[in-house]
Amino acid sequence: MEKAITIKEAAAILGITPTHLYRVVAKNKIPHFRIGLAVRFLPSQLELFMRGKWEPKVPKRRPGRQVKVYPQQFDSETNPRLH
Repeated sequence: MEKAITIKEAAAILGITPTHLYRVVAKNKIPHFRIGLAVRFLPSQLELFMRGKWEPKVPKRRPGRQVKVYPQQFDSETNPRLH
């Protein structure tokens, strides 16, 4: 089992600042995981990322609230709010 590395270590490997790496993590564009509030990386996943072979997982979006629209809602004769 490989040892997880910190954000400072990962930033040094990638050649960027830890602040920039936090921004990339917030956009979910780099493989990472969290232990509480701490962000960690697996070296093997970073290697795949650097080679361009890692694709971010797109979260499944839940359908929004569906609102039924009835024609009488837009009829100015039956809806006094449209006058």
